[in-house]
Amino acid sequence: MKHPLYTNGSFFVPRKVLVFVLLLGFVAINLTIYVGYKVFKSATDTQNGIQKTKISNQAKTLGSEIGPEAPKIDLLRTLPIDASSDEKNKHEQFLKENARDTAIVFIGADCSSSPTVARIVGVNEMKFINEDSQDHTISIDKKKIITIKPNEPYVIMTSTFTKGVFHSYRCDASEEVAGYVYIP
Repeated sequence: MKHPLYTNGSFFVPRKVLVFVLLLGFVAINLTIYVGYKVFKSATDTQNGIQKTKISNQAKTLGSEIGPEAPKIDLLRTLPIDASSDEKNKHEQFLKENARDTAIVFIGADCSSSPTVARIVGVNEMKFINEDSQDHTISIDKKKIITIKPNEPYVIMTSTFTKGVFHSYRCDASEEVAGYVYIP
């Protein structure tokens, strides 16, 4: 007894079956490509997240050796122009006590910065890293203006700063101080 689809030494495949097999193969190939892309993208995003976490943890570890940071409201207080030399000295001492040893300053949403007072020691460059999804414009000492793109470090050579002085920086044209950079 011969198979009903077997004729003249070859198999006869009905058109509906052939179309179904071709469509199934097309779907399988596209699904494989899509899943492969998603796995690759997930691995890349995870790797980028790990890299960002490593940098963030490194900076936070460097800054945690000194103890808890003073309230930002006190650190960011600006002295009046006519402040006495005693007030200026107290404010500078307060900033020194709350400075964090780091080479990285993170700028977050609403221009929040971490650490608020960065003491840059033993390196030739420092970085600002924008952790927000929007660009931020930083003005250092109301002179040097830089734009920081999201998740891209902006490198500044420490030689551009005067040593032994607290350099204030502002964010996005605000008159309020966002933080300080100090190079002893």
